[in-house]
Amino acid sequence: MANVEGAILKNLQTFVAFARKRLGDHHLAEDVVQDSLLKAIAADRQPKTDEETTAWFYRILRRAIIDVYRKQG
Repeated sequence: MANVEGAILKNLQTFVAFARKRLGDHHLAEDVVQDSLLKAIAADRQPKTDEETTAWFYRILRRAIIDVYRKQG
């Protein structure tokens, strides 16, 4: 688990910037990234390498962003 957390935290600002660019709100982007982090940490299966972890987390984050748009209607 430390490998996953470390890979995500290493790229945290990049993930927040990714979400902010798509959502247009810094605070909402931080909330979405935080919720995505909780999902990633709680996941039953986690990637083994940093590269896999980064791609995997982007997928989680993209789904979370889509969910925000769906909730907004």
